[in-house]
Amino acid sequence: MTLKDLSITLSDMYFNAPPKDRVTMIHLFGIKYANVILDNGYSRKEVIEKPI
Repeated sequence: MTLKDLSITLSDMYFNAPPKDRVTMIHLFGIKYANVILDNGYSRKEVIEKPI
């Protein structure tokens, strides 16, 4: 999974969640994709700021 894919996935999870569940989706994204992020050495900043 590329950095762009991660960024798109995070955005989709966040914006498609009900407003009260958005923070939960951020945490779920981190749990679900932690291995991909760590294995590729991506930083939180890179995932968040990657242009879509």
